[in-house]
Amino acid sequence: MKGRLLLKTSTTRGSSLSFVILFFAIILNGNAQSIVIDDLAMDRKHIAPHAYQQLWIFNGRGKVYPRRYTLTGFNGFEFKHHIADYRFHFNFVDQKTGTVVRDNVHETIETHDPLGWNFRPGAPYVTVPQHETWFPYYYEKNGTFHKEIDGKWISFGILTKTYVSNKTDEVLMAITLENRADISLELILKPYQMGQEAFVVDTEQARMTVSSDLPERTEAGIKWVLPPKSTITKHFAIQATDLNEQAPAYFQPEIENKINEAIADANRQFNTIASKFPAFRSDNEKLMNLYKRVIGTMYLSRWERDDFIHDPYWQIGWFPLTVAWDFSFTADALAMVDPKIVETIVVDVLKYGKMESSYIGRNGEHAANILYIQDPFALQILIESYIKYTGDTSILDTKAGKYTVYEWMKQWANFINDNFRTSGPLINMGDANEMLIEIRTDGYDHIVPVVNGLAIDFYHTLAQWAKTREDKDSKKYDTWASAMNEAFHKELWNDKEGWFYNMYNDGSKDIIWTIHLFDLLGTPVLTPNERSKLSAHIKEGEFLGKYGMYSISPKDEVHWDVLDCDFGGGGFYMGSPLGIAKSLYAHNEPQRAWEIMKRIALLPDHFPFMPQSPRADEPFEIKTGGIMQISSGAALEAIWYGIFGIALHEDGSISVNPNYNKEIGESELRGFRYRGHLYDVILKPESYEVYKNNKFIIRNRYGVIAHNL
Repeated sequence: MKGRLLLKTSTTRGSSLSFVILFFAIILNGNAQSIVIDDLAMDRKHIAPHAYQQLWIFNGRGKVYPRRYTLTGFNGFEFKHHIADYRFHFNFVDQKTGTVVRDNVHETIETHDPLGWNFRPGAPYVTVPQHETWFPYYYEKNGTFHKEIDGKWISFGILTKTYVSNKTDEVLMAITLENRADISLELILKPYQMGQEAFVVDTEQARMTVSSDLPERTEAGIKWVLPPKSTITKHFAIQATDLNEQAPAYFQPEIENKINEAIADANRQFNTIASKFPAFRSDNEKLMNLYKRVIGTMYLSRWERDDFIHDPYWQIGWFPLTVAWDFSFTADALAMVDPKIVETIVVDVLKYGKMESSYIGRNGEHAANILYIQDPFALQILIESYIKYTGDTSILDTKAGKYTVYEWMKQWANFINDNFRTSGPLINMGDANEMLIEIRTDGYDHIVPVVNGLAIDFYHTLAQWAKTREDKDSKKYDTWASAMNEAFHKELWNDKEGWFYNMYNDGSKDIIWTIHLFDLLGTPVLTPNERSKLSAHIKEGEFLGKYGMYSISPKDEVHWDVLDCDFGGGGFYMGSPLGIAKSLYAHNEPQRAWEIMKRIALLPDHFPFMPQSPRADEPFEIKTGGIMQISSGAALEAIWYGIFGIALHEDGSISVNPNYNKEIGESELRGFRYRGHLYDVILKPESYEVYKNNKFIIRNRYGVIAHNL
């Protein structure tokens, strides 16, 4: 008997509905390149070997973690009912022979060797996994069982699709079995929850119930009979309810409809985001993959829950938080989806954070007693993004709790001045480096150059806001900025090293080779000489790694830390190198920017979404590293503003000055939205073209700017 399985389809599919969504996206947006959620499918064998907690499926309401080497197993249950240690799988029993076919290798592989199972005397029988594919909202697996037992063949192929619901706290599963044998296959499915065989289990948080559209359930389990040479799909639900509620009915013939609703909900949510972004096509497939993985990351960061402070609620990635710093890297991308998102983030950080905590939870609570001194700089970026995309400065007058946004920003200015500028014009944070970034070595404290540089820009911006409001404090902020600026360049710049010093209370100075300093490239604070010498360090042997940048250069033997990637050394916080690339493009260093972009574009070969703090020299992230980061939205901005050279102007016009190179190849950006207009930019080997509202505007050779479009 042949054991080959060819199970490629089932009665429940996501792809056909995705095609329908794409069809309507084309009609609505005139954009044939719009991506749909199923474009993000990724074969499990290509995904970096995550701990299971680092790979999940999500549908706006909740998520679970599919387990590898099992056809039906998953862990965790993170909905309104949150059961972090929840575990589920089915076992199968052949009624004719009494053979138990387990599907629990994932739970035993750390303590037992499953490679001898199915043939060693006394060893258990198990399903044999074959292929797995991750989608953002469901997980597909197929496998086989092919054994002759007591003269009878038990041979079936199995295809499972595990979904999460957007409507209720439940996991939905479609299981397709192919009976290859010439006799009927009579199975009993036994559900295992939290390690015990049970249809209903009460945890501390919820009652978990297993249901099916298979009508016959006995004390032994769920009965499923397949005729010879048949293929049949049935559906299952694992539902959470309050402990005081009656368990849902076992027999639920509507589960397939629920799965179709889940597919529709996922497509709707994804299209809400993707349809707002310009479609991107390039000869460089890795860059295209980066673009779609970033959009997928944004989908995975957007929740639809009526028990959060907002519905929808955007969080910074895997961590269920609102943090100004993380969102600032992707401010323009969020503003393109809806400027209201950016305004909400600004208000929440101030209203709920109250300059006491930078970590705001989903219900407005302080998730940690940590206040970052960089909050006002991040808020400045978010506010400027909102004003840029809307032309509306009234965000400064928006109430954020007790004060308006503008009043809060003034309080931040005064807080920094009164607490950290008491011994001179420069900001001296003392030993409080936990207010800055967390690294596991000392020295990045006291007078930190990047903090001072960003504060100079912040004070100048605040002075401009004050002037337009005829606020007499404008002069004060300009005076503070000027005094800081003079001391900043005089006291901290080391022209020989092309770097800024850290300075300490005793007047001593030290150089710390940190990626953090490159944040100054995005400000007007640097002189041309400083900018040139600073960016010259972005090269192999210093900051560039195979997959991005080192957050501390390996040549810094005092501070470099291989384990702590985001700012400690061995890797990077995702937003940092992408923001640096955007700044390099903006200041006419496109080749150096591309050296960063092409490295980051290697990561989507190994990650289905953009990680928070990957290694710079291998496709890996420690499972406590943050797992996913919305700051990766900076990649979209680097492509729009850098590679395609789009510059946005206050009067609502744009200019275009692309940065083409042969590695990028011919590329198209179609449907870029700004102030009520749509722009297309087409890059060809010798020239570029610009269209506005589907009308051809101009064709230029590279280096010639298309102004005021």
